[in-house]
Amino acid sequence: MQIDGTTHEFIKQNLSTIIRGKKVYDKVKCKLCGLEGIRYSLSNIVNVKYDKKCPKKASKKVQIISRYVCNNFGFEYGKIYERCECPDKYKEIHKDAIWIYSDERKEPVRLLSGEFNLLND
Repeated sequence: MQIDGTTHEFIKQNLSTIIRGKKVYDKVKCKLCGLEGIRYSLSNIVNVKYDKKCPKKASKKVQIISRYVCNNFGFEYGKIYERCECPDKYKEIHKDAIWIYSDERKEPVRLLSGEFNLLND
């Protein structure tokens, strides 16, 4: 079964891309719900044995765990923030990303994986 990789937060599990004959792929795992699959090429399509809804993907609260984000965007380490909407100019590219509002910059900031923890509401 093939699913859109943006419905989960997949992280590559192998150090380098696996090459088996003409097949080139990466093993991936959702860091939020544990769903495992295989992604061929650089597309967002992931092959999985079954699909399940990622319950934490819809979480509205985010805890900052990156000192870089805190120092450069005016957030406090370990503090819990509410997610905000993706700005219109980034809707096509980053609509499923995690965004929080920075009072220091007076604009939403996109967080990358590893910079935050999603919290259960």
